Amino acid sequence: MLKLECAGRVTGEPKVFNTKTGNKIVSFSVAVSTADMKEVKPAYIDFKVFPPFAEAASRLGKGDPVYVVATGRMESWEKEGKTFNKLVWIPVFMSVHQSSGGARPATSPTTEPADAKADTDDLPF
Repeated sequence: MLKLECAGRVTGEPKVFNTKTGNKIVSFSVAVSTADMKEVKPAYIDFKVFPPFAEAASRLGKGDPVYVVATGRMESWEKEGKTFNKLVWIPVFMSVHQSSGGARPATSPTTEPADAKADTDDLPF
């Protein structure tokens, strides 16, 4: 089993998909810092979120700091006669950190005012 733990910032608004059965699936990316000997570079990790975390993940916004524990799963698909594979990360735990230093579990409703995210527009990712 592949396991990932990371803390970083959401890179953009989540993409929400609804299945035929009415379940919500959400995809989003997180930027994390990686360091080599010369400089710090961001790495981008893609997540696919299913219930019960999908509802909370749909409320994430660009710049939100998150901590995610996820397991990896290979997905395959065909396009124009070619087979493609991708490693997809599925969260098993999520925590969204607020600027006040506290954390809220990903399953709790958002209580921030609508303009609370306005100061994250100058983030590089």
